[in-house]
Amino acid sequence: MNIFGKKIASITPGGVLRRLILVWYFSHKYLFLALLLVTVSYGLWFWKQTVYQYHWTDEEKRVYLDQHAKETNFKEENFKKALDAVSARKDSFSERNEYRDIFYGE
Repeated sequence: MNIFGKKIASITPGGVLRRLILVWYFSHKYLFLALLLVTVSYGLWFWKQTVYQYHWTDEEKRVYLDQHAKETNFKEENFKKALDAVSARKDSFSERNEYRDIFYGE
């Protein structure tokens, strides 16, 4: 029986290893290119599945929207407290005491 033009009896482990190394040496660029294409293709497919073909039921959508609507309600009491604090600070700074300038002699 012939494999690669040689008889099976004449195939040695060193010869097989040498042939594998030569195959790798001459085709590693193409193997890396194929690996890159497979990886990019899988990434694009996964992105498409995630973005365009989601599978949420109407109930899941409603629960999501209800949950996020609660987080964005306007908290008027906290806003008024913050405004009062800002106006109090403004008043305290406007009541500045007059000090004598010791550096310029006025």
